[in-house]
Amino acid sequence: MWAISCLYSGGLPALPRTAALNGFWTRFGSNGSLDTTLETSSPWIALVPRTPTPMTHYPVTGVFAESPGVASFEVPAGASGNHRCVVAFVHGVDAPLDVTGLTTSVDDVVPRQPQVAQRNISVGAPLSASADAKQPSPPGEQSVTGPGGAAASVQRYVEFHNPTARASTMTVRIDSASLPAPLSLSFRLSENARPASIVGATKREVVASPFNLLFSLLEEFIAFLHALLGIAPAKHSAPRKLRLADVWHDVAPGVAPEVRDVPIAAHGRIAAEISIRLAGALEPGSEHRVDVLHLENGRIVGGATIIVPIAGVPKYEPAWDVDGGEGEVAAEVDRRDA
Repeated sequence: MWAISCLYSGGLPALPRTAALNGFWTRFGSNGSLDTTLETSSPWIALVPRTPTPMTHYPVTGVFAESPGVASFEVPAGASGNHRCVVAFVHGVDAPLDVTGLTTSVDDVVPRQPQVAQRNISVGAPLSASADAKQPSPPGEQSVTGPGGAAASVQRYVEFHNPTARASTMTVRIDSASLPAPLSLSFRLSENARPASIVGATKREVVASPFNLLFSLLEEFIAFLHALLGIAPAKHSAPRKLRLADVWHDVAPGVAPEVRDVPIAAHGRIAAEISIRLAGALEPGSEHRVDVLHLENGRIVGGATIIVPIAGVPKYEPAWDVDGGEGEVAAEVDRRDA
């Protein structure tokens, strides 16, 4: 089994070529061979198998439907590794991957080929059950910690890719209408995003932090030096994030905003940062979801779900009254058996 990963995305980038710049599917030989190299400019990285000895793929043996196995891989650590998309491929001498007619779009391949699977992996702290006495920092600044060490806000960077060789136009829909009022949502876009319109949100400009601006300039300077000196990125380093605008868009409770008709170049990408902050109190142990959808021509072609857990233990509600409860359940079973 071989696994590759990219940053959490609403629409995934095209599957990468080999280091020799051959097409992605050429790496899967009909004799079970596998070329695990990747082109250095790819947004994808190959995950390192968790095996006793260094390997490029995870050896899977003796696995059957009635006797499943587990393949373990190392996921990058740190902020850039907290939320990633992983695509896994099963290929070998006894089960060569049939690549006939497959494209480089993950969303197209996964439903058609059972030996290819894709999952989103997220690691994050739950929000505190009530707002901290110290108010959460505004979006774009460092989040503060709530009671008991729980987070007071959640921020997710989400990319949207065009995996095709032709320019396209996309719409981003943030399905946040079901969020309870104590959770407030804001978002901002990457600087290269040029939507025709944004509906369902109020524009708000934030003065950029001098520290953040200096850090961005330093990142760009380092990237320029690497390109000038021909230094390739580290083998397992995460791809660079797109630079984000200093304009935020605040969403009112019960509203699902849309970023409409965003041009996206062939094999291009744009990004959004979603910020969800707690401004009141919520039921401990509850979970809340926001779907970030990638649409083209009114059709959903990708997306991501942000799960916002609330710290604490869910309230336990008995399934029936303790007094006489067992008799009521038995009577219900009798009725169903009849």
